[in-house]
Amino acid sequence: MTPPPATPVIAWPAPAAIAYGTALSATQLNATANVAGTFTYSPASGTVLGAGTHTLSASFTPSDPTKATTVTASNSIVVNKAIPQVTWAQPSAVAAGATLGDIQLNAVASIPGTFTYTPPAGTVVTVAGVTTLTAVFTPTDNQDYSAVTSKVSLTVTGPGPTYSFTNVKVVGGGYITGVYFHPAQQNLMYARTDVGGAYRWSPTDTQWVPLLDFTSRANWWQMGVEAIGLDPTDPNKLYIAVGEYANENWDGNGAMLVSNDQGNTFTTVPLAFKNGSNDAGRNTGDRIAVDPNLPSTVYFGTRVAGLQLSTDSGAHWAQTTGLPVTKTANGNGVISVLPIRTSGSTGSATPVVYAAVAGTGVTQNAVTDPVGLYVTTNAGSPTTTWAPVAGQPNFAAAATPLAPLQAKLGPNGALYILYGDQTGPDTMAHNELWKFVPSAGWTTGTWTQISLPNNEFSINITNGYGGIALDPAHPGVLLLGSLDQYYPTGDVIYRSNDDGATWRDVSSVKAPDAPLSVSPGLATHDASLSPWLAFGGANTSISTGNWATAIAIDPFNPDHAIYGTGQTLWKTSNLTTADPSASSNGVINWTVGANGIEETVVEGLWAPPSGYTVLLSSLDDVAGFAHHDLTISPPQQMYASPRATPSSMDFEQSTPTTVVRVNAIATPYGSISTDGGMNWTPFATTPPGLSTPQANQQAGGGTIAIAPDGSSMVWAPADTSSVWYSKDGGATWTASTGVAAQAQVVSDRVAPGVFYGFAGTTLTMSTDGGATFATLQTGLPGGSILTVLPDAQGDLWLSGQAAGLFSNTGMATAPRLTTLSGVTDAWHLGFGAPANGSAVPTLYLDGQVGTTPGIYRSIDAGNTWLLINDTAHQYGALNGLCGDMRTFGTVYLATGGRGIIWATSSN
Repeated sequence: MTPPPATPVIAWPAPAAIAYGTALSATQLNATANVAGTFTYSPASGTVLGAGTHTLSASFTPSDPTKATTVTASNSIVVNKAIPQVTWAQPSAVAAGATLGDIQLNAVASIPGTFTYTPPAGTVVTVAGVTTLTAVFTPTDNQDYSAVTSKVSLTVTGPGPTYSFTNVKVVGGGYITGVYFHPAQQNLMYARTDVGGAYRWSPTDTQWVPLLDFTSRANWWQMGVEAIGLDPTDPNKLYIAVGEYANENWDGNGAMLVSNDQGNTFTTVPLAFKNGSNDAGRNTGDRIAVDPNLPSTVYFGTRVAGLQLSTDSGAHWAQTTGLPVTKTANGNGVISVLPIRTSGSTGSATPVVYAAVAGTGVTQNAVTDPVGLYVTTNAGSPTTTWAPVAGQPNFAAAATPLAPLQAKLGPNGALYILYGDQTGPDTMAHNELWKFVPSAGWTTGTWTQISLPNNEFSINITNGYGGIALDPAHPGVLLLGSLDQYYPTGDVIYRSNDDGATWRDVSSVKAPDAPLSVSPGLATHDASLSPWLAFGGANTSISTGNWATAIAIDPFNPDHAIYGTGQTLWKTSNLTTADPSASSNGVINWTVGANGIEETVVEGLWAPPSGYTVLLSSLDDVAGFAHHDLTISPPQQMYASPRATPSSMDFEQSTPTTVVRVNAIATPYGSISTDGGMNWTPFATTPPGLSTPQANQQAGGGTIAIAPDGSSMVWAPADTSSVWYSKDGGATWTASTGVAAQAQVVSDRVAPGVFYGFAGTTLTMSTDGGATFATLQTGLPGGSILTVLPDAQGDLWLSGQAAGLFSNTGMATAPRLTTLSGVTDAWHLGFGAPANGSAVPTLYLDGQVGTTPGIYRSIDAGNTWLLINDTAHQYGALNGLCGDMRTFGTVYLATGGRGIIWATSSN
């Protein structure tokens, strides 16, 4: 018998979805059978299906119907709506007051349809800035094509709000490394700082005027001043060498800033090497010298590039190859240049120039350090020959060789050189002071060692010195500042009017709380301008200060002297009351002379929306303040218990007078205030596992957040393996789950018990007071900073650094962060009071919108951004910013060395 025909086995995989407009082909119509034959498809190949789900049929006819039967098979395919192509060219800028129309709202689609624009045609753009235009395209054939949203940025030019920039008053707060009186113009002074720029006080100024606020984020290291040079023939000419780190990799090359108008404007001359204004040895100098006979000739002693020479007033620089010094073993290089005016005549380069080098002359590990003093007698050329000065001190047999720290030229033609065993200013143990009187040939002369005070350790238990000044009009009158002589009397400024034969303490105060001090008590210090200089004590306890390495005597008034410390600048107008130095009992009165100098490094700012405290700050070196009046340095001084820089602070949104803070290293690590930061009480306990300050320089610290009603706190210390929460005001702490240790933690400003954590690239959220966290999102840019606004639950933002700005486009209870259009870089985000008639908090952005970096403001949740600073007010790189919730338009900038900037708008 002949067997009946078999039923073929058909295989037909489900085809992938296609977009509308794609014709059916063998990609989809690809059934196979286990016997020979042909397939007929319906719909046939080449058919274009509409959007939706369709059934495909295949009929199989065998080649030999006696052996196989005809069979059919079916499948389904999804046809997605096609996405129309929309093009929209970037519109040209328009002036404020322009009406939007077809010139700007001119998007084009590849198929028929309609556009809906936001803002719509006819809208008058009134606010200068960068705004986002949105177009939603709805296709006519909405069955087969989907709607598309497109966005472009529109720049609106014209007068925006005018901003004024000033400082929130702290007065001082950082290391003043150099002070200068101009030798040709009375009452013209300059000061340099390690990270906070340079300052001028002219006869028409009523306070110190900052000169380098134009420094951009891209050149942040140029806020540090290595040296200042004055032209003795022209009071308008000014040279400033900038650059913070000479041997590190995180900054760029230095620059020489040249001004012809006392620093009102500068020409920036790039240098091919780095400077080190914040390196060890920043107390040395002075490195820049202008030739008094030919002022187009300028010298600059560098750390890593030897002695640089310019013969065209600073426009170009070349190393003087005749001086056999490029670097020194201690890294300080060439520290001072001293042209001898009397060796030449006006109109020609001064032939005799001395260069003090921070070398010991000692050979160690087969490397010989340069000697300390060189001289040339035919200066003015890069190829000039320099030679060591004969007879200079030799330290080959010293246990610790000494190198020059500062060198000064006296009015009697003598050189005074202060040598030290360390670079300073952090440590200094042994010094020598030498006087050199050149002979007629200049390469030789008479060397005399001047005895230093406290050689018998009668004042302090150490014997370091770091600063020297000469009276330019009175030979033999010297000021000498000790360095790192902290106990029991503290550092001292000494005066001699007999060329160092005798010395008299003109600065120390015998404080009531320092019974072991042997200060003669012949000085007073009035710190009413900066009460915090008492560091928690009484005003009567304030003495010299530390790091008094920058000292100068007024060439026009011998009673007027100034000196800078690690915290401030002091001035006196009765210095000669100390004469004669051998026997005088006259009292020298010092007052804070730093008004206008604001040099704190600001780590964070918080502006409570109500209460007596207007602004809370975290400041390096001086802890921070609760400012009630932004125009004065707080009379209650800095934070106490402990007197330490907070790594994080937060306040209850509903009761902003309740503030919590945490700090690293100093204990107690965490504390709470109920009076707006005036007084602090340590938490009853701390999370388990915190290190001791001696064991870990990051002990404690981290970030802390408090619920808007104070019901819970979350603390992520820098040195434990967990994040911790407390629901009893810090009496107990329990480990949180679901959040990485050392995460950044913030609280929702509206919903009690809701906290957010960010670590690595992951965003987490807790709804139970910090006990458990759940992951909301991954893949976010690392290093970002969370900010939570107080207008609604879940108003969460992320400053993504170079990845831009992210906002919550998800639900309030389940945030989802997505990139905000138009913002290129977002370094920091702050918020402040809404504009009049609005409920939306004003946003302040430290970042870049389009191609322009700066400080921006938005009053419409980031749709439009207005640049509010200009090139004169950039302050290097910011560490943060904070809007004021009480006053619309006010924002505070946390600078990296120029204190707290207070920006306000009158319109």
